Amino acid sequence: MSFHHGVLFRHQEDYWYFENCVALTVFNTGSELFVDSVMSNHVHMSVITSDIRKFANSLLVKYTRYYNRKYSGNLRISDISVFFLELSGERHVLTAWSYILRNGKHHGLCRLPFAYEHSTVSHLFNEDYRRLETGHRITSRAEIRSYLPRHSEFPDNYYMDSNGMFARESFSQIKQVEFLYSTPARFDYYMNRKTSKEWENEQKLDNNGIEPVTLDTIEAQAVSATLESMLKNEYGNVCTEMSDEYVCELIDSTYLRKYGKSSIHLLSTGDRQKIAASLHYEHNIPFAKANRCMCI
Repeated sequence: MSFHHGVLFRHQEDYWYFENCVALTVFNTGSELFVDSVMSNHVHMSVITSDIRKFANSLLVKYTRYYNRKYSGNLRISDISVFFLELSGERHVLTAWSYILRNGKHHGLCRLPFAYEHSTVSHLFNEDYRRLETGHRITSRAEIRSYLPRHSEFPDNYYMDSNGMFARESFSQIKQVEFLYSTPARFDYYMNRKTSKEWENEQKLDNNGIEPVTLDTIEAQAVSATLESMLKNEYGNVCTEMSDEYVCELIDSTYLRKYGKSSIHLLSTGDRQKIAASLHYEHNIPFAKANRCMCI
């Protein structure tokens, strides 16, 4: 899922709300979610579902309602591009999952895949990595409902972390993902494996008649990034920059206050362009990022 006209997730709580939408959609459609990575303007996920378009539409209806209500926007489902890729065979699946889980690094947001917060990557092999659960776990159905749209249905095994986000361990197939990777060492190898023809050729051993999964096919709808830059980041030459989330916080805390508005969507196009220019010249933020965060 890609939004080519701006940022879908402007603040931390937007990511949390979207993951709650994912969890609810997984339950309501009887689907299985394996891995996902949520970027500021696009999302990658691997699911098994009876109707992929129904899954996508149900998810986007939930989130666009939230976005428009919070930001006084007019975001429509049709504004978001949805790209589907069929996976078949162990090597194809592992390759696709690995590209999804390393997405934070590919987009230059972190030097190690495990450091990206909005992804399943930091929820795999927790016992082996000695990642200890911290914070209050929300299990009360009444308290959980307070973070969700009214009349939301969810199973008893769903629980939330202290931020009011459904824990991935409760709605993602974590154990199945770990089983396919086999061991923490093999998982670590895939997280650090470099894109190569060897990796492509290896997938042909699945003998399923499907073209190999590549970084290019996973990022077929890529926004605000080029394959060249993602490959450069993959090889460790990551120079992390300020995130879109940081820029959006700057806009909302500083610039919107000056204009007396509560959302960028209440500004004229001219005012948005002025703010984007100010972000570039006063804060050295690239025009592409400034325009994206201003939805220009």
